[in-house]
Amino acid sequence: MKRKKTHTNVAPRLTNDEIEQMLMEIGSIIKKLMTKTTIEKFAYDTSIGRSQLDKYRKGEDMYLSTFLRLIYGLGLTPEKFFRKVAGTRKGKS
Repeated sequence: MKRKKTHTNVAPRLTNDEIEQMLMEIGSIIKKLMTKTTIEKFAYDTSIGRSQLDKYRKGEDMYLSTFLRLIYGLGLTPEKFFRKVAGTRKGKS
């Protein structure tokens, strides 16, 4: 007899609105951190299209590989970047 597989959700479910809000916060942080260069130069230096970069700064979703190029282009590691994100989320949960 086959055993029925059960699905255990190990992470809380996020609503689309919660995901969108987090992406907007991440975009806002990216925008604030890009003060040392122009968007055109940063786009060129990171091989991310200017129009795509503008979308990410507004909170659009992106591939993980693009995200890594972006944060390393800002001179950060993922750990340092997410510490900044966590700092903006204090008091919002």
